[in-house]
Amino acid sequence: MKIRKFIISLILVSFFLSDLPSELLFKLEIPQTIDAVVEPNYSEPVKAEPSDRLSFYDGEYLSVNIEDGKTLRISGVSVSEQRRYLIIQLKAEDSDENEIMRDNVKLKDSTFSHKLRIPSSDAETVQLVVYSNNEYYGDYISWVMQYIYLKQNDGVWSIAESPALNNNMEKFEAAKSLTRALNPTRNVQSRDDYIITLAEKITSGDLNDYEKALKIHDFICENFAYDMAIRGTQENYDAKGALFENRAICSGFANSYAALCRAAGLPCLVVSGISVGDSDEPYPFWNSELIESDSPNHAWNEVYVDGRWIIVDTTWDCGNIWRDGKSVAERELSHIYFDANIEFFSMNHKIIKYKDI
Repeated sequence: MKIRKFIISLILVSFFLSDLPSELLFKLEIPQTIDAVVEPNYSEPVKAEPSDRLSFYDGEYLSVNIEDGKTLRISGVSVSEQRRYLIIQLKAEDSDENEIMRDNVKLKDSTFSHKLRIPSSDAETVQLVVYSNNEYYGDYISWVMQYIYLKQNDGVWSIAESPALNNNMEKFEAAKSLTRALNPTRNVQSRDDYIITLAEKITSGDLNDYEKALKIHDFICENFAYDMAIRGTQENYDAKGALFENRAICSGFANSYAALCRAAGLPCLVVSGISVGDSDEPYPFWNSELIESDSPNHAWNEVYVDGRWIIVDTTWDCGNIWRDGKSVAERELSHIYFDANIEFFSMNHKIIKYKDI
């Protein structure tokens, strides 16, 4: 009897609903589905290929190679008028007084290759430094400094491997979430109208994804200044604040680069880690405490283009310093840390974690 009454009730409700206006029916309609939870889309793990190039951007790079265990070859591309003359120096310690070799090179073309014989030395490890200038005389600015080390074993020289390399390779080559690398966060406001408009302006024209990543890198490096007043602090700059003020420390550089890339449709991660090689730190910079440390002091990015993650450190490529209330250009922007080679990048960077995954 109860079942029969229930069936009759359903029939009456159906007749009642059929007589209602369609707009009221719409209001009474119960959703049949809910939005599915979007599963993160992960990039494929990629094996980093060995290379003697410091970075893979063809517009400006350096390659460092040792031939026959005794000859140092430095080659690359430099289109900058500020880098027409080079000083190549090998130092046994972090002091000019311990110089074991110096060579002056005039670049006759944008593409260059220079070989020099490494002199005999009792030093087991030496640092390679490359300075540049627009004329033979005058003040030279470091182009590659506190970065590459050569080691000697029974008179045979080779490029020293960073103690951070294995850690970095494991993290760099792993699959990462492309979905999360596009999402906005509290400090990476990639859906903010101002940031979207700015990203569209920077990446306008017929550009591929790699060129967009490069344009955003150059915009940050040209327009930002490193804020010396809060250097060494944990103060965080969110992307919008840094882009309004055009100054920041590394967190603001990294958050701004990520926000502009994501606004332009490029998956981009903020990487938290350790950097060494600051002029205030003792040679040779890496030690067991830093290698074991999980306390970050730096931030940079990885952006996904052409099926691979490329490393970008706009802080270290920027030549502007914010001092005494104004931006001062101490050197022009560089591309040593755009599409950086993980092998050389590990000489002065250690990956701790990716903030967005």
